[in-house]
Amino acid sequence: MVRAIRVVWIVASVAAAAYAMYCGFIQVGEVTLGCSKGGELSVYDARPGATCEDSVFTALGPRRPVVLGLLLMTPPLIAAWALRIWVSWLVVPAMAVLIFVGIARWADFWLLLSFGALPLLVVSIVVALAHLVVRAHTDSRRARDEATGSLH
Repeated sequence: MVRAIRVVWIVASVAAAAYAMYCGFIQVGEVTLGCSKGGELSVYDARPGATCEDSVFTALGPRRPVVLGLLLMTPPLIAAWALRIWVSWLVVPAMAVLIFVGIARWADFWLLLSFGALPLLVVSIVVALAHLVVRAHTDSRRARDEATGSLH
């Protein structure tokens, strides 16, 4: 059962990577306020000649989607590697912070951080609760076996 918890954390991390890749192909005009208000790309690190119709990769380069992916992937990967209940529970506030950061940066690309972290927050709560249940079940079985003298 503990193996299933690790698998779910890894799947969550892979889903975060896929989401970050997807965000790289979104038109930059969909994620910047300058394009929606004035129709022109006014991002400080945009490539020369980039327009609002270009993808994030084309207009801004790969750095933002890569950082987005790393921010979303790292907490579940650490939880999968550590496989400790307290680490699983640390993923919950980590995702909540990422949601807050995305909302605080609502006018540009980083709003996508909130959209990626919200489903991961829900998954992390479910997985952390499941981890707690599995641990309680394992501890009760171990206590029962010790009480009956079983060598399981």
